[in-house]
Amino acid sequence: MRQRLDFLLPTLVLGLAAAIHLPSITNGLPYYLNIDEVNRITTVFSMMSRDSLNPEWFGHPAQPIIYAVYASYKLLYLFAPTGTEYESMSHFVQFLASDAGYALIPGRVIMFVAILLVIFLTYRISLINGKIAAGLAASLVVLSPVFVREGTAIRNSDVVMAFFVLLVLRFALRELNQSSLKNFLAMGAFVGIAGATKYPGLVSAAIPIAVYAVTRPTDLKRLGWLLLAGVASIVASFAVGPYLFIDLGEMLSSVVGEARPSHLSATGEAFFADALWFLKRITGSGVGVAGTVLAVFGFIAMSRKAPKQALLIGIFPVLLVLFLSSLHLRWERWIIPLIPFAAIFAGAGFSFLCALLRPYRSNSRMRGIVLIAVGSLFLATPAIATFNTLKSKALPDTRVLAAEWIEQNIEKKSGFWIEMHGPQIPVNDYRVFDIRGGRLIVRRQGSGFLRPIPRVKFGEVFLVSTEGRL
Repeated sequence: MRQRLDFLLPTLVLGLAAAIHLPSITNGLPYYLNIDEVNRITTVFSMMSRDSLNPEWFGHPAQPIIYAVYASYKLLYLFAPTGTEYESMSHFVQFLASDAGYALIPGRVIMFVAILLVIFLTYRISLINGKIAAGLAASLVVLSPVFVREGTAIRNSDVVMAFFVLLVLRFALRELNQSSLKNFLAMGAFVGIAGATKYPGLVSAAIPIAVYAVTRPTDLKRLGWLLLAGVASIVASFAVGPYLFIDLGEMLSSVVGEARPSHLSATGEAFFADALWFLKRITGSGVGVAGTVLAVFGFIAMSRKAPKQALLIGIFPVLLVLFLSSLHLRWERWIIPLIPFAAIFAGAGFSFLCALLRPYRSNSRMRGIVLIAVGSLFLATPAIATFNTLKSKALPDTRVLAAEWIEQNIEKKSGFWIEMHGPQIPVNDYRVFDIRGGRLIVRRQGSGFLRPIPRVKFGEVFLVSTEGRL
């Protein structure tokens, strides 16, 4: 029975996650509705057109994601079905650009796998508090509204960073039980990869430092292991993002651009106001009010029962909130790496609540009913919010509706000035204007990929060839 539960519980949780996130792989197609996704894939298209491994863009920096998408495109090129061979790489890039499905689905599948891995790791780590606690923690991540809202968008570097930080935590917890150089090397490597995925991932370096501090810090051999973990971090980050080091000037320029002081819809406030804002988002869009209360209870309970484990699990989310609050901008999706950690503490809190039900152990059926009822209460708020999010995502985008209305009601060859986030209309049927150098000009018809792309700047919008959509 126990073996069956060991298999059944994570399978059900991952099955639910797959059912929720699978539709987002094709969400919005055949349109390019997310400018950040466009920027990510045009970066890869630029690399392929230039026959270079240098992304020349390091804003997030998203290096593992960029190279994973690059590899997926290369595989499509190398193993093209018979009869669809391409004359050149430029021809293949042109083909990809002509269809949002071909361009976006490979990257979205990668993000889909990353989401499932984050949920699975949350479950595995939470097993330190029991199977029921692990099931609740993983379910909280599955039902997190912001996870569902961001979905499999290729811009979702936060979920990939969360995966690597969870790996750091997993090896840190293993180090508590059995000290090993391999644990420190693994922690260091995954810190480096997390930082190459998103710069705040470097905050996870606090985890190996903390595990060293709470386990025989006077041992000089283990101090050497910690230093080797730092070396492993640099080596791993170079392995997954070599041009972060080679093209240092462009990397620093990208960092300065990301650190801009204001944004139309994402400018922050003062430090403490931003910290409170992030905490509210964890409550509202993360694990829910009840889940947050349970997480606080779980942290307190773990701090008393297993203080070392509580420190290792809690140090990253605390430092990350402090770091994010010090920045000029703030985005709701930045809380994504915090959610698995809040869920782990919530699972711990639920485990300690279950211990209060010991009087019902003589009646296993009653105890099971009470556990399901209490667990459902903690999952109810995020589940309702996630259901509403799924309903909203199922609705057609207003830009798509606008484009369809234009094609049905506006005379062909009419002229439009459309900003980059606007409706995507056929440029072969309408005149599409740009403002450049203070003058109104007609945007050239055809694909931005018909010419070699020496460089793709952040925010550049392209025209696709076959469909001729802006």
